[in-house]
Amino acid sequence: MKKLGLMIVMLFSIIALSACSNSNKTAEELPKSESKKPIPSGYIKISDPYFKPKEQVQEEFNQLGLKVKFVVTNFDEKAESNSKKIIKGMCDQISSQPNVEYFDVDEYDNPDISYYAKKGSTIIIGYSDHDYTPKSMSKSATTSPSSNITPSSSKEDSQPSTNKDAGKVSREFQNALSSANNYLDYSSFSKEGLKEQLIFEQFPEDAAQYAIDNVKVDWNEQALKTAKSYLDYSSFSNADLQDQLIYDKFTPEQAQYAINNLPE
Repeated sequence: MKKLGLMIVMLFSIIALSACSNSNKTAEELPKSESKKPIPSGYIKISDPYFKPKEQVQEEFNQLGLKVKFVVTNFDEKAESNSKKIIKGMCDQISSQPNVEYFDVDEYDNPDISYYAKKGSTIIIGYSDHDYTPKSMSKSATTSPSSNITPSSSKEDSQPSTNKDAGKVSREFQNALSSANNYLDYSSFSKEGLKEQLIFEQFPEDAAQYAIDNVKVDWNEQALKTAKSYLDYSSFSNADLQDQLIYDKFTPEQAQYAINNLPE
């Protein structure tokens, strides 16, 4: 009987010691598993540029103390998968690059998935040089009438090409011209780039062409303005800048004019 009692006492002692050991182990390991590294000193969170216009991204980066270099990229597939329309000048997501760091949320005290960079760093941001409408959105647009102009009236309306005939042109032609002037008030365009923008806004091609033919603008100066805006954001060699302008649908002569007239 004494032997049985001794065995019971020993068994309880072992259980108690085991529980105590596990309790101490948990207490030691818990802080270690829950503690995360702080974001390294000197790093700041980069604002997400996705589907934002270049001007907004530039302003946000300036406020953060970051520099930005804009490069032309194509993210039509992303717009397709997100069913989002791209407007010329919209920015892509941040891509992996030397000046950008990602601190894993499981390892660092980082509340969300975001990228970081050191203040003063230059971040490369892609942007679209064209408008793009996802197929899922363009299908619905093509099923509805885009214009009330009949073939006969279209031919008739496309004849005027000077401002003195403005009273004879259709309301849609006049609206296309007004829209073209509005675009040129806040940005610079090549002739083809402006025409594409008007067509993207659902103006018929002949109305867009009427606007291009009648808008009061010097396309050489538009090329120069575009070149200056690129240089405000980043640095280019003359050859790269000329290629970029031609990519923007300026003629080689207009691009060369811009290069020749840039301030030293």
